[in-house]
Amino acid sequence: MDTKKESRLTENVAIIFIMSIFIVVVLNISFCLLKNKEEVELGIKQVKNEINSFVISVKSEISTFGTPYSELSQNISGLGEDDRVLYALSSGETWFLNERELDLYRVVYKFSIDHKYSGEFNVIKDAHDLVCESASYGNHLIGHIEANDDSQHSYGALCLKEGAVCAAYAHAMVFLCRSAGVESEYVSGYVGERGHAWVIVKLEGSYYQVDPCWDDSDNEINYEYFLLSDSEMKKSRVWDESLYPSCPETYGFSADY
Repeated sequence: MDTKKESRLTENVAIIFIMSIFIVVVLNISFCLLKNKEEVELGIKQVKNEINSFVISVKSEISTFGTPYSELSQNISGLGEDDRVLYALSSGETWFLNERELDLYRVVYKFSIDHKYSGEFNVIKDAHDLVCESASYGNHLIGHIEANDDSQHSYGALCLKEGAVCAAYAHAMVFLCRSAGVESEYVSGYVGERGHAWVIVKLEGSYYQVDPCWDDSDNEINYEYFLLSDSEMKKSRVWDESLYPSCPETYGFSADY
């Protein structure tokens, strides 16, 4: 940080100190003047809002762990949408998220909290099921999809809940699994001549194939493509196996679990 920035930072710290003293004085006076509990609580809330607004106004100059907020913001802006949300989840900071990213954050935050003490299997199955429940496959979009279309991303599967394609299903499942600490990877391959996407997850030290898109039917969730081996998955598709972990076995699973 250069001399000018250090000077501004010192000035801001001094301002914060002075403001803190002022706020304490105002708060004490408020306690004396306000007549009842409701007015006191309202006064405290207003003071807190003023403090928050003031802190936010100087965040661009104050450093966090040695990195200026302005620089940190630039670094984060280079991340993809899902990675930005996962960073927010791990750091506890959401100030850099836009509105749609906040929508994603709410979904993944709840999922990660609900699965804080869940085993890997429960995380994987529940991520698979949530994607199938939330997303709606958009048959009308086949052959008419732009690269940045919402139908291709986690947002389309988890927040819009309509018009998602296989890529959105796969991205969303990877997103949820990673939020709960389960290793997962997006897989790109082909079904005939048409591109297709699914997921590889790590469970109990081994890797397995999962296709949430093909397990999503109109009336129920299927598990026909859940935790399969490479040999089983090869019956319906192809992919460059050198790019992904090997999945030698199918996991013993009953839909009645």
